[in-house]
Amino acid sequence: MLTFFSESTYEVLIFLAAGVILIPYLWAALFQLKTALKAERITQGKSLTYERVIGALAVIYAIWLLYAGRDYMLPSAAVYLVLIPLFIKARREAGDTTLFKPLYGSCWVCWR
Repeated sequence: MLTFFSESTYEVLIFLAAGVILIPYLWAALFQLKTALKAERITQGKSLTYERVIGALAVIYAIWLLYAGRDYMLPSAAVYLVLIPLFIKARREAGDTTLFKPLYGSCWVCWR
């Protein structure tokens, strides 16, 4: 149905999907860097220096990707906005009384 309205629907959906994955990629890279800097071992057999370099490169790359894909950040944010009610419902069904934890608030402040 969507293909009737646009000639490049496939490309738009690919760019939207790529934009949606950029934010979790940045969070994963930041987690890698945090664990390497705090010397929390996740991978075995690699040196901390190696993990720190990989984490730093991943963060730099993720920031560059966000900059390069800035044209698709607004539609990606719209996707996240639509999914927030589902997130809230899932949290309530899981029995969690706290709707948003401090980490979620810090994510909100970082993107403002």
